Amino acid sequence: MFDRRLRKENLDAIARALGRPWLTYQIARFGDLELDVYICQGALAMHRHPAYDELFLVYDGRVLLGSERGDLDMRAEELAVVAKGTAHQTSSAQPAIIALLRVADTVFLRRDGRWRMFASDADPPPEKVNLGALYTGLQQAYHPVQAARYEGWWLQLARCAGAGPSHTASPFGTPLLVMRGSVTVRTSDEVLPAQAGDVVIASPGVEYYLETPGAAMVTWLEPG
Repeated sequence: MFDRRLRKENLDAIARALGRPWLTYQIARFGDLELDVYICQGALAMHRHPAYDELFLVYDGRVLLGSERGDLDMRAEELAVVAKGTAHQTSSAQPAIIALLRVADTVFLRRDGRWRMFASDADPPPEKVNLGALYTGLQQAYHPVQAARYEGWWLQLARCAGAGPSHTASPFGTPLLVMRGSVTVRTSDEVLPAQAGDVVIASPGVEYYLETPGAAMVTWLEPG
């Protein structure tokens, strides 16, 4: 029996298992970063992270991302990056599912010289990126656009249709999030079907490609 080089998590299933707001579940760790998911309901107290930015992606629901540099009303398929040192909070009247990209706890404590305790008046306010709108503008399959940058990684977004080209997972692994539609992730000896809400994690250095029965919206992280 070979070690599986692909594994899958589902955001809806994770949220059901969490059961209540503000608990976090780590989906994947790759390099210095980790991808978490949590339920937002009610309001978290204003706080700041002096050692790292945070990327919030609303998977389901509606969230107010408040910050000292301005507020964002965010809906499903929208994301925003909050710069380190910026006081912020997330709040929602109804349960919302958020995927959170951040620096792992075991790493940020070692970040000597890269701390930023407070935002300044010169800092631009957080901006949201509408992934659905970007996806609508894509004409060619498997020609990704760079939707956001975080800690030396690009969040790529692609319209997938049919069989795509071969990819090689990064030395740290590659997480792929299916936002719309369904895909099959294939390696030389594995076949893993995935649908909207699934996160597929390809192990470091694994060669894989995507295949879809129709159009699908997929995001993934790639160093660069």
